[in-house]
Amino acid sequence: MPCSRTRCWHLVLTLPALLVGLLLAGSISGDETSSDSGIGQLVQLLGEVDDAAFQLDLLRGIREGIAGRKDLTTPKGWAPVYAELSHSDNEEVRELAQVLALAFGDPAALAQLRSVMLDAKAPADRRQRALEVLVEKHAPKLSAALRGLLADRALRAAALRALAAYDDPQTPRSILAIYAQCDPAEQQNAVLTLASRSAYAKELLQAVEKGTIPSTDISAYTARQLHALGDRQISETLIRVWGEIRETSADKARLIDEAKAIYTPEVLKAGRPVFGRLVFQQTCAQCHTLFGEGGKIGPDLTGSHRSNLHYVLENVLDPSAAVGNAYRVTSIVTTGGRLISGILQEQTDSAVTIQTANERLVLSREDIDVMKPSPVSMMPEGMLSKLSREQVRDLIVYLAAPDQVALPQGAESAAGDPAAAP
Repeated sequence: MPCSRTRCWHLVLTLPALLVGLLLAGSISGDETSSDSGIGQLVQLLGEVDDAAFQLDLLRGIREGIAGRKDLTTPKGWAPVYAELSHSDNEEVRELAQVLALAFGDPAALAQLRSVMLDAKAPADRRQRALEVLVEKHAPKLSAALRGLLADRALRAAALRALAAYDDPQTPRSILAIYAQCDPAEQQNAVLTLASRSAYAKELLQAVEKGTIPSTDISAYTARQLHALGDRQISETLIRVWGEIRETSADKARLIDEAKAIYTPEVLKAGRPVFGRLVFQQTCAQCHTLFGEGGKIGPDLTGSHRSNLHYVLENVLDPSAAVGNAYRVTSIVTTGGRLISGILQEQTDSAVTIQTANERLVLSREDIDVMKPSPVSMMPEGMLSKLSREQVRDLIVYLAAPDQVALPQGAESAAGDPAAAP
């Protein structure tokens, strides 16, 4: 039975935004021509309805569908539709319409989003979304504005992450100038951005050598990222100021045996799980969930064999011994010279989605120079080498705890600094 236009609209409404996006992206049919045609039809539909909820579904679907696309042309009839959506009473409709206008190459939308990003009086979440869209579009001449936002506490973390997308020789100096003012999470973003390019990494390691940045702020994950840059000078400096990256299998077996001899049942009886939770937050929670808290990059540890000391030590000291495909590292080098390492989450003909230690990125395939899977785990090696014996003991005891424990008093002020944990 042929469906009427109204009935077809109703059917479109019943589709989840993500499914609409997948259809538009051509990831089901693989046909970008039909995808562009679908965008045009939805734009036409946007101009004929005035229901904000319906408009939001369509706008979100189009947004999903064009993620990573760089070959977009302005759909027929977009200008009057955008003019109408720009005056919507719904703020999210106005904002999403502006985002799509930028994706379709509207220079006015570029200027408007820059204005929102730089407006200190605008809501912080709206400013951050504007920043993320501009970076995704790789808006020109944005790095200077991002460096200016390093003094803005509301957007500092987002600006630190975003600066990794731009090759700007002034970026390392700007980041190092405000590093001491950053909270632990911001410092982590700063270090990861400085580890994303060879030129940045050299200045990062110089700062570590001078004591401007403590060597303990370089995690094992970041150390591996620095080594993966393939620059001999960086690798040699890293070994000198931080340490070796990886032990041989024989060394790992020896380290496991040595650790088991140190952390005997008698020693573990003195462990303090409340301080172990603090160590977990500082070293593990970015990637792993335990008791419902933490990141989603690595496996949820709540149901694992975490009370088995050998299992824990083997997985921490030799994380790449047995790696599920879902947790293998993929390294991407962009055409702009940026190195990105993380877990590959999704691929289409036009885009790749990768989860790094601190952000989720959608990259156009046109921007990818090299993409290489690695047999190693996302879990970095050497995580225990930067901790004291007491910290390792407390972490082991916390991992084996049957239930969540409270954080120690004053833990917030010590968060992010392993040396601060007793």
